[in-house]
Amino acid sequence: MDVDDRLELRVVSARDLPEVEGGDCNPFVLVKCGGEAEQTHVVNSSQNPEWTTQRMIFLDVAENDVDHVVLSVWHKNLGGGSDVPLGQAIVYLRTVVLSPGIEQDDRIELTPVPGQTNECSGSLRVELSYFVGDTDLLDDD
Repeated sequence: MDVDDRLELRVVSARDLPEVEGGDCNPFVLVKCGGEAEQTHVVNSSQNPEWTTQRMIFLDVAENDVDHVVLSVWHKNLGGGSDVPLGQAIVYLRTVVLSPGIEQDDRIELTPVPGQTNECSGSLRVELSYFVGDTDLLDDD
């Protein structure tokens, strides 16, 4: 597979998420990079979740002029109601893009999602790496 560039991102954990009305917090993270979106699995009953998901891969970051990633933390309403925003973190990619192949490990304080009316607190830890050129990490061989 010929890949010009890619961003690899892993959501590691969140800390000190707020309590939610009606019960335990069931957080998940929605990651948006350019026009692509992926999400973690839901961690049940935790204000300090850890995710063991594999890295999310976003291709053609430079070609699409992507300069940031938005990570939105949500509470999954298991009772069938709407999911509740808990906060978001915006990661600017300048440093990671200027250091290809070097992993960046960040903890970012959450800020309210636009339109969010409930409490926002906590932080999110993410690992990011940027790669340029063809490598065998994505090859099927």
